[in-house]
Amino acid sequence: MSQLKYPLQIARKHPLFKSLDVEQFDILSDSARLHDLRKGETLFLQDSSVDRFFLIIQGGVKLYRVTNDGRETVLNVFGEMECVGEAEIFLDVAGFPFNAAAVDSTRLISFSSHVYKALLQTSNACCLGVIATMAARLQERSCEIEALSKQTASHRVISFLLNQIDEIEHKSDKVEIKLPITKRLIAARLSMQPETFSRVIAGFRQKGLLEVDGNRLSINCLNDLRQMV
Repeated sequence: MSQLKYPLQIARKHPLFKSLDVEQFDILSDSARLHDLRKGETLFLQDSSVDRFFLIIQGGVKLYRVTNDGRETVLNVFGEMECVGEAEIFLDVAGFPFNAAAVDSTRLISFSSHVYKALLQTSNACCLGVIATMAARLQERSCEIEALSKQTASHRVISFLLNQIDEIEHKSDKVEIKLPITKRLIAARLSMQPETFSRVIAGFRQKGLLEVDGNRLSINCLNDLRQMV
């Protein structure tokens, strides 16, 4: 239980659990499990039983499907403090409609879907809290899709890079960031081909806006980058 103490403290801050009172959260915590995955390790496979949902404490998880000819299609990529599999709790499905795997060394905490659903059935406040969380996530996703449909490839990449910067900590014009996932997965998240993402980054590099060293980017002029959006 000592290993779960910190992950549970992190989970308590998540909107899905904020509406639970102390007793309810303790009941849910009894069903908690910790998961440590290596890069590329499977969290669950498509059609696996929907009996647990997950909160990412550290690292990232990709959701994907495999086509009939063996190609992998990435549906989404989630990072720290994001949930995986919570929507399926409320859907009448026997199994997950996708596969999930770690994109880096990843730690997650999972909870029983049945216990969580039972707690919601006894509390109107909890139900309203979850509805608000789901609605906010849906709106965020809708805005993201709208932005992707209107923005050029360069604008999408710039927006992604700016979202990786902590505005409080980085007030200078020169910033170094570490890409949280592989370039191929970033491209999938931005609805573009990996080659397109690489070309955009190469273009920024030629203009002197940034320098690349593996998965680390040094932005030379943050203000110039912002003005390009």
